[in-house]
Amino acid sequence: MTTRPGEYLLRDEPVVCNEELDTRTLNLVNRDDRSMQANSHYRFAEINPQLEPDRVVAG
Repeated sequence: MTTRPGEYLLRDEPVVCNEELDTRTLNLVNRDDRSMQANSHYRFAEINPQLEPDRVVAG
């Protein structure tokens, strides 16, 4: 089989990552005057210093 540059060869079954890890729901309060989006690529303090995470849940 020949592949093209950048081509993905995917499996038929789903790929499960970090299945053994626990998940948490974290509520944030945005104290800034503009909207924002948070994801797992940045620490909250780097996104916006006006964010207030629930530190007890965040650990």
